[in-house]
Amino acid sequence: MNNKYVWLEFDTIYRMHEQQILQYGGSTGIRSYAALNAALTRPQQIYHYEPTTPLTHLAAYYALSITQAHPFLDGNKRTALTACHTFLRNHRYYLDVTYIEKYRKILAISSNNMSDQEFIEWIEHHTRLIKEHKHNENL
Repeated sequence: MNNKYVWLEFDTIYRMHEQQILQYGGSTGIRSYAALNAALTRPQQIYHYEPTTPLTHLAAYYALSITQAHPFLDGNKRTALTACHTFLRNHRYYLDVTYIEKYRKILAISSNNMSDQEFIEWIEHHTRLIKEHKHNENL
């Protein structure tokens, strides 16, 4: 695959999941390794076949794929949001929304009250570039 993006790896997602469970509670463990691998390769496959796919869409596909695949025993939605957020942050972007808004959207896609396309557009609309702040020594 192309080195344009830093893709999320199995171990990274597993650690994210473990951290979410430690922090917020729930059952630890993977329900399906195959489902997790499929969820993690979906954004890469999309990019491979359509290299003009925007970064925001790929980030959304991480969240959609993990939410839809339910690879973990618990904490799938939390891990999905964290994966989306991490992929954006790895490329110097962030979601400019409150935690409550993110939670509502992830619930909407997990309950089929929001289409994949609507979620992708929502991610795209709320993603911002992280601006570097220059240190002013005169302050």
